[in-house]
Amino acid sequence: MDLAFVNVSILGCSGQGDPDAVGIKDNKISMIGREKEVMDRCDSSTKVINGNSGTLIPGFNDAHTHFASMGVKMSEYLDLGTVPSKQKLLEQVEKEAKEKRDGTWVVGVNWDESKWSGDREFMKKDELDRVAPNNPVSLVRVDGHITCVNSAALEKIDIDPLMQGYETEDGEPTGRLMEEAVNKVREVIEPSVEGIKRGLKVAAEEAHSLGVTSIHDAHVNKRKFEAYQSLWRSEELPIRANLYFDHELLTDLGDLGLRTGFGDDKLSVGGLKLFTDGSIGAKTAWVTNGYLDDRDNLGMSIWEPEELRELMGKAHNNGLQLAVHAIGDRAVSEFIKGMEEILSEEEGNHLRHRIEHCEMISNQDVTRLKELDIIASMQPNFIGEWSLPGGMYEDRFSGEQVEILDPLGWMADKDVTIALGSDCMPFDPLYGIHSAVNTPHEAQRLSPEQAIKFYTSGPAYAEFMESKKGSIRQGALADLTLLNGNPTEEPEEIESMEPVVTVLDGKVVFRK
Repeated sequence: MDLAFVNVSILGCSGQGDPDAVGIKDNKISMIGREKEVMDRCDSSTKVINGNSGTLIPGFNDAHTHFASMGVKMSEYLDLGTVPSKQKLLEQVEKEAKEKRDGTWVVGVNWDESKWSGDREFMKKDELDRVAPNNPVSLVRVDGHITCVNSAALEKIDIDPLMQGYETEDGEPTGRLMEEAVNKVREVIEPSVEGIKRGLKVAAEEAHSLGVTSIHDAHVNKRKFEAYQSLWRSEELPIRANLYFDHELLTDLGDLGLRTGFGDDKLSVGGLKLFTDGSIGAKTAWVTNGYLDDRDNLGMSIWEPEELRELMGKAHNNGLQLAVHAIGDRAVSEFIKGMEEILSEEEGNHLRHRIEHCEMISNQDVTRLKELDIIASMQPNFIGEWSLPGGMYEDRFSGEQVEILDPLGWMADKDVTIALGSDCMPFDPLYGIHSAVNTPHEAQRLSPEQAIKFYTSGPAYAEFMESKKGSIRQGALADLTLLNGNPTEEPEEIESMEPVVTVLDGKVVFRK
């Protein structure tokens, strides 16, 4: 053995009996058994880790991230995630602008007005002009579906006022940009390939410290793909990555014949990412009955239904797995209608198409997902962030609606295939697992065993890698996480548990 874990409880194990030790040779799990059996296969060169009765699980696989973007944010941008009020946010922006040369961008990320005291209105350009008159400013909400910009930024990006998501009042831009308009800002401020590569390395260090060994990146353009490939070619890619490409690349992917599954166990093609609507936080999720403070606002449909189905059909016919963002109940229903049409002449969902987020769905539509064998790629951390008393969901919908948002329990009860991820809000599997296990709302609740399974083997299945990872068994890739507690024995303490060792490809990449 090259590496051995002893004195551990093992979850996600397909072995027999009551094993308490795992042996690793090269980058594979070569033995699972009792401590003495494994130690008999070790010699002086074996690195032996005493787990101190901790819990060994498969490495977490985050099924929905914006991993490259997260790395860039961590290494390049102003983090506004902890500001307690709009006033404090504006003060931070002012301080940042004063430290920069005139004309250079001030980019802030991760703000969440639902956690502020006092004024919770999205920023307008006049407010940002006052604190940063000489610098273009872009402040992106935590969900990425709205950015607030100042006058200098509007001049820099030269955006078409008729573009979807360009908000005006009395014919004048407010500085609040949503959905498609946000993408125009991203194009202007996106760093170089080298900057993205640096960000990927920073993001991977964070991932390893949280027990994450694999990710699905749900927002990959040409520049990000080049960064991933460059690190992969030089054998420096520090995470297993499954990539979902922006819809603008659909024709290019088809022309190149690039299909789902191309690649290896370190870097692979997932498929195509499509949006049907926006987000609940930005009040752009496409809903039936409007929002609590504005019943006339039904959110935003990114595509006309016919256009959406045409794009979905083209991706399917080109052998590309679909990862379709649908949050509001109307968006979810439109997606399901499209999948029923596409799969009507198929024998099953052989490309394993996915719905992303699925925050607002009826029990009837859960049944339809199961019948179509659609994978539900969902984010349990949203429960902890916004679903608890006093959370953002209560600002948007009635109490009864809040209790059945993010209905992971409904999904599990009907045996829908679930792949859990974070959407980087926040990027932390144990926080998400804790949220789903300890939620007061029955429709959302999972057992610890279910939540860990859906954060390990579920994502592996979603990327056609279930034969290689996602469980602890002989011959599987040696991607493992050792926790300093047992989620099944102390479910109410999951959030306080920590990874103490993370192993990727048979090598220790993090040790606390």
